Amino acid sequence: MPTPPEHAERLFRLSQEAADEQGKTLTDIAREADISPQAVYKWRRGKSVRVKTDRAISRAFGWEVGSREAILAGGDPIPLQGEHRSPMPPPRIFDDSREQAIWDLKEVLSEAERLHLITALRQRDQLLGEVRGDDQDLGSGAAG
Repeated sequence: MPTPPEHAERLFRLSQEAADEQGKTLTDIAREADISPQAVYKWRRGKSVRVKTDRAISRAFGWEVGSREAILAGGDPIPLQGEHRSPMPPPRIFDDSREQAIWDLKEVLSEAERLHLITALRQRDQLLGEVRGDDQDLGSGAAG
């Protein structure tokens, strides 16, 4: 018997909500499950996937194995219990608004890419500070 479209849509919506609650993008889910983003998309649409893939994606969403099938049958996901449950990371807050803006691009960039950009921004600021410091010293010397 085919899956009712409303159940597949519900799986899609619940999986997005689970990712959002954990502060993860779908790319993060794919990376954590060690699969392609296309496989996550296929899984979220209720398409057939390997058992190993189903297990990895379910856990990445914070659900027990079998949750996807439960949702597709009209039920609810089963939250992971015990040691397999990864705690929700606290939100990152930066003093620098530019760094915060980069960090908030989680739908576009992976965590590694965002951290790389923030590091590059800090290095740039440090170099500019050194240049400005040199300019100020030169200006002070010329005036004196």
